[in-house]
Amino acid sequence: MFGVDTMTISTCLSADVWHRVKSALLRNGGQNSAYQYTRGGIHRVSFPFHEESGYYALRLQLSPAQLLGRRQGSLTSLDDVRNEFPQALRCWLNQHAGIRFWPNPLHWAVDRIDFAYDVQQLSQEQIDAYIQLTRAGSAPTSFQPIHQEAWVGSAVFGNKNERIQLYDKARQMNRRHPDAGSDVLASYQGVLRIEVQLKKDRLASIREQAGWQFRRLDDFLKPGLAEAVIRQRVGEMVGIGPFVTFTKAAQRLAAHKTNRIVTAAEHAKLTSFLGFVDSAASVGQARLLCGNKQGPVSSATFTKYAKRLAELGIALPLIPRDSKVTSLPALLPPPENDAATSLSAWLTQAKRNKDAEAIQSLRKALPYSKSMRGGCMTEKMIEILTASRPLE
Repeated sequence: MFGVDTMTISTCLSADVWHRVKSALLRNGGQNSAYQYTRGGIHRVSFPFHEESGYYALRLQLSPAQLLGRRQGSLTSLDDVRNEFPQALRCWLNQHAGIRFWPNPLHWAVDRIDFAYDVQQLSQEQIDAYIQLTRAGSAPTSFQPIHQEAWVGSAVFGNKNERIQLYDKARQMNRRHPDAGSDVLASYQGVLRIEVQLKKDRLASIREQAGWQFRRLDDFLKPGLAEAVIRQRVGEMVGIGPFVTFTKAAQRLAAHKTNRIVTAAEHAKLTSFLGFVDSAASVGQARLLCGNKQGPVSSATFTKYAKRLAELGIALPLIPRDSKVTSLPALLPPPENDAATSLSAWLTQAKRNKDAEAIQSLRKALPYSKSMRGGCMTEKMIEILTASRPLE
């Protein structure tokens, strides 16, 4: 299940309501001047005032699963966030702030959202191997390893706008919530969490590409977006798999040579190339060495050989030599539709859907415009206003 782990959302308030909410929430649980607040799934409450624009805001960092009364740290489906979360948050705000009527939480601005996927029923050796594999992969150019937040059982990469991390969920729960209860902790055994954290600038970029007017929470809960985001980053860092060690890859290449799928010369080149990648700290490091003319091949040849190996069923990165496993299946299940395999394809379709909705809205207004004295709305004007072809 592709879902939501945590998120940060905010809404504008009038000055008097802002002061009432601030006083009530601090009185009912605020711990210090930084307004830390942890209860019932709400991790942090803040009350920013934007002097330049003169508006007051309430910002909440929260876990939808905990707010809905589920096990601590569990993953929430996008459908549950859309359908159950708004009422749960309104009830929490009514109870703690004493104000009954709130704007629809799905229409609040989203400042950060953590999309996640749980790979389940893994052995401890497989979880450790996947984490090693991620560290041996190739992070996007702007991403760096985040060592200060990494811990045993995790791999964390990112920049100021986005972060991807894979971690042993059972270890994380034991580390952060040792008092959660033995049954809760046991339920996370064998779970590898894949998480992509999108912050404000990255969310704004997605919004612009999708053609959405505002950075509203409900837009980022549209079907397929979480899956497309996670697949993009996993594909860039680790690839599609399945994964093998150097020894297994060499054996597979030898079989291809025996079956005359590869020539003796190509077999020698690819085997040497695999040995070089295997000896490097990561695929990214190996590619960088080739780019700096410190490797056995050029950058272009590196890409060519990696593509050829994929065609032969050998995915990079290779499982590190010190791993306790020799093969691993793909991290993610096969996509249900083509759009899920590409974030750009998903955003293109979202833009088309938005344009289609805009045209339909204008078409609905067309009969009323024609019936009004002096009305001049026409199909041609609709086409011009929307800068799009008329719908069939």
